[in-house]
Amino acid sequence: MPGQGSGLSFSYLKMLCGDEEGIKLDRHIRAFMSIVGVSNVTQLREIAAELEISARQLDYAIWQKMSRYAS
Repeated sequence: MPGQGSGLSFSYLKMLCGDEEGIKLDRHIRAFMSIVGVSNVTQLREIAAELEISARQLDYAIWQKMSRYAS
């Protein structure tokens, strides 16, 4: 999509439109992945499946937690 270097905004738009498997790789998600040793989105989706929640729900939970620590 023109003007979307990383595609982050488009990923978020899809999630807002109901994409339950969407994960947007913003700074909070990347920080979480670094802390827990997750190297890719596929692993995050596997974690969501183990928790019996959607990837979007996991993204939201991670974002909520990590945004509290952002400066």
